Amino acid sequence: MKLNQLRTFLAVVETSSIHAGARALGISQPAVSAVIRGLEQMLGAPLFRRSSLGIELTEYGQTFAVRARALVEDMRRAREEIAQMQNGESGSVSVSLSSTAARVFLPEALARFRQSMPNVAVELNEATWLEALDQLKKGVTDFAVVQAPQSLSYPEFVEVMPLIAFPLVIGARKSHPLLKSRSLADLVDATWLLPGRPAPGSAARFAEVFERHGFRAPKLIMRCQSTLTAFALMQSMDFVSLFAAPMAAQEFSRYGLKAVPVREALPELMHSLLTRREQPPTAAAAHFFHCIRQTCLDNASAASS
Repeated sequence: MKLNQLRTFLAVVETSSIHAGARALGISQPAVSAVIRGLEQMLGAPLFRRSSLGIELTEYGQTFAVRARALVEDMRRAREEIAQMQNGESGSVSVSLSSTAARVFLPEALARFRQSMPNVAVELNEATWLEALDQLKKGVTDFAVVQAPQSLSYPEFVEVMPLIAFPLVIGARKSHPLLKSRSLADLVDATWLLPGRPAPGSAARFAEVFERHGFRAPKLIMRCQSTLTAFALMQSMDFVSLFAAPMAAQEFSRYGLKAVPVREALPELMHSLLTRREQPPTAAAAHFFHCIRQTCLDNASAASS
């Protein structure tokens, strides 16, 4: 199986058309059709079927597409790693990050990385836990730094390395009638706005914040995928929400929010580094997550001192 066969197959997948795939690659339609037939003969299974919209992947094609993307990305990274070994500074690194990671420790970690590898291209993608897993599976990102408790059930291809745990803070706008609440019991009937696409079990973990203290869990819950959208909504509406303490320290004053001083202890928000178990990192990727780990260690040390 050759790299150009995989690229041809993926071009057809992305365009849902042999004709459009051929045009994107700059080759003839019969040549693309021949590649697809060759792959199907090699694999012993049909990869595409006709539909009213053109062609679509069969279940075999869907499985093969995941592997094909990963193989193409692995080959790209292999070429980049050779280049990095030759001159120490070329290539690229792609990272998926939660909004908290992007705002709290990415700037310092990125500055460290750029100081030692200034010519490496860096791609930063803000992602939820689920999006980060999908990007890792497809091989389009080198590693991810997201909210990822060890207690979650992870796919077999994922390696999890805990990095840092942030205390949680409840926030609300300055004019919120519940701003001076001293107990979670006072917030049970409030409308909660939780940013980010929920990871498996996140609803239960949110409920546990209340239930561990003997209170019922809130029922009025809204979600939005963007943390910035959550801040903007909370600036003008009576929502309450949970944020990592470092993000609250950075953003609350900007959006006119304040911490709600409840007396009950709140859980911590664990951030972890996720990598593909069977894919060794490139030199650039390994150095970047070393910079992130060191920044997290420094932040944790400063917070405890």
